Amino acid sequence: GEKVRGHDDAPRWRRRGAAGAAERPAPMRHRLRFAKAENVLLAENKRHQFARYHAWSLYHHDAIYTFIPKNACTTLRFSVAVDNGFLDHGSDPAWLDNNNPTFSAAPGFLVTARYSFVVLRCPFQRLAAAFLDKMLAPNPTARRFLAVADPTIKIAAEADRRLDQLTFADTVALMEESPADQLDHHFRPQVAFLVFEDYTRWFCLERFGAAIDTLADDLGFTVLDTRAETGHATSRLAAVTGAFAAAPAGQLAALKRGGQVPRPADLFTPALIDRVARFYADDIRLYKEKFGGEGLLFPV
Repeated sequence: GEKVRGHDDAPRWRRRGAAGAAERPAPMRHRLRFAKAENVLLAENKRHQFARYHAWSLYHHDAIYTFIPKNACTTLRFSVAVDNGFLDHGSDPAWLDNNNPTFSAAPGFLVTARYSFVVLRCPFQRLAAAFLDKMLAPNPTARRFLAVADPTIKIAAEADRRLDQLTFADTVALMEESPADQLDHHFRPQVAFLVFEDYTRWFCLERFGAAIDTLADDLGFTVLDTRAETGHATSRLAAVTGAFAAAPAGQLAALKRGGQVPRPADLFTPALIDRVARFYADDIRLYKEKFGGEGLLFPV
C-alpha cells in the first residue's frame, strides 16, 4: 500500500519554548497577488475580492492575517477578534460566523500593513478534515457544496438524502466537476485565499506550536485555542483503521456519534491520492516550497 506520513488530523500544537524564538522580521512592502490578474474595476475582480475577504486586519499590530478554512482558522479568527477588542476570552466563537466580513482589510490597509501571516496545511489532511467535519450530516456547507456540484438537486430534502449516501470518493469526483470559483471555501485550493504574493511569515498547521510562539515573539499576539468550544477537530475521537473511501456519509456519521473517526489516510485509495494531488497541485507545490515534503500525508 501507499506510504503514509506519521501524523494525525489534529495537531497537538506543542510550543517550542523561548530558546527556539525566531528573529523578528523587518517590515515588508506587500504586493497584491490577484489585483493585476484582470483588467477590470477592482471591485469586480472576483479572485482579488475573494482573497481580500479572507484577509483580516490586526489593528493594534499593523498586520494582516489570511484565514483559510480548516487551517486553525476558528482559533485564529477568534484570537484576532479578541486582540482587536471585539470579543473577550470567554466569548462564544459562533460570533465569528456572523461577522466574517467585519475585519476584512480595506485596500489601503492591505498595502500599508507592515506584517502578514498565513497558515497552510497538507492538502490531503485539509480535505479529509473538511469531509469529516462538514459532509457527514446535512448542514448549510454540505448542501451548498452539493448544490454547486449537482445543480439538478432543487430541494433540501433531496440534497439530504443524497448526502446520507455520499462517500469520500464521491466528494472528490464532485469537486473535480465543480467550477473552481464556486466551490465551497472549505474545499477550494488554498492558493485562492492568498491576497499577497509573499507574506512576512508562512506557517503550516503541522508545526502550529512554532507559529504560536513566533506570533508571540513578533507581535505579542496571543493565540487562543477554541477547539474545545467548537468541536470541529477530531482530536478527542478515537481513530479507527479500515478502508473508508467508499463508506457512505451516514455510516461515518454514526461512527462519529459513537466517538470514533477514520484515520485521514484511510479515506484515500492510491487512485484518490493521485486525483487529489492533481486537483491541489498548486497547493502541494507551495507547501513543499515553504516547508518541504515531510508534513504531507502522502509522499507526492
